[in-house]
Amino acid sequence: MFLSVESSSSTRFVKVRFDNKAGAQVKVIPSKGQNKNEGYTVQPHMTLDLNFEEKGQQNDIPINFKVENPWTPGDKLLVNGQQGPVTVVPSPNKDDIKLVTITAACKCFQSLLSSLATEENLDLVN
Repeated sequence: MFLSVESSSSTRFVKVRFDNKAGAQVKVIPSKGQNKNEGYTVQPHMTLDLNFEEKGQQNDIPINFKVENPWTPGDKLLVNGQQGPVTVVPSPNKDDIKLVTITAACKCFQSLLSSLATEENLDLVN
């Protein structure tokens, strides 16, 4: 009796469009590829299209994209409204594209929460 295992040796694709709406220059760093160490710089209000072609047996490993602002490390960036990296799984369809919007976390909301927490602490003391 022979077991047949389907080979995944066909080409798979990862296409991602990063739309920088953070109002500042950002860096997109993929977990693999030729620029995995340096990343790609995206200017404010610009887009970056990245295309990866995966061949061979290990062509279904997801790619993680980290977004950061190395020029202002304290700034929090959101990727599609959430903190943390975005993961893209290679697709057999070369036309599939993942749309990613980069925004800045609202500092005013963080400041409001900090001031409310301080006011509540003051009320607890009085």
